Amino acid sequence: MEEAMNSNALKEVKEGDKEPFNLLVFSNHPHHYGSDTEPDPERGFLVCFSPVPMNRVQYPKTINQLVYAVQQYGHVPHEFPER
Repeated sequence: MEEAMNSNALKEVKEGDKEPFNLLVFSNHPHHYGSDTEPDPERGFLVCFSPVPMNRVQYPKTINQLVYAVQQYGHVPHEFPER
């Protein structure tokens, strides 16, 4: 995650410039490093929102739903709501 945070994509934007993203998500879900008899290794993620994207999203709630989905990874609910 440290390497992702120091990447050029996250450097400060010059005044008047726009960023080519609305949301960046870096994730590390290292299931393949664990063994079958042990819990999964620690996983992590980093979410970066652009304050000045080139194109604003039409439905901003979608961005929040994507972040929520990343946070829920690996958490299987015990119950599902009825519709």
